[in-house]
Amino acid sequence: MKISKAKLSDAEQIAHVELNSGYHKNKKFDALSMIKHFFSQKNASIFITKEKNKIIGYITLRKHKNLGEIDFLAVIKKHQGKGVGQKLFRYVLDKASKLRIKKLLLEVRKDNNKAISIYEKHGFKKIETKKKKSITKIIMQK
Repeated sequence: MKISKAKLSDAEQIAHVELNSGYHKNKKFDALSMIKHFFSQKNASIFITKEKNKIIGYITLRKHKNLGEIDFLAVIKKHQGKGVGQKLFRYVLDKASKLRIKKLLLEVRKDNNKAISIYEKHGFKKIETKKKKSITKIIMQK
């Protein structure tokens, strides 16, 4: 599975992945605007993986001095459980190391036990729990 850096021209396919990951119950979520906004940020990158020229998963990484943040990780629902998300996650961990990021943060829904388990296996620890609207999120740090 090849992972590459996304380009702005990939934004529509990345938004499609986000909306078809099973995460969003509200289909009115404007994933395309979110992705385009992410591309406009300094020191932010999106990494993608494809199958038959279609993007099936992506992950983001932002760097602020020695601090990094993973804001989004999504895999199309029909490709979940095949290791796509884990490969993307390991890729970004390696990329963060090469960028000399000392501290890496991410947020995850409190009820997303599968993701939390993966993050903990990679050395992330829960550092804070916060409520955002009707969702409780855990902030994790490596």
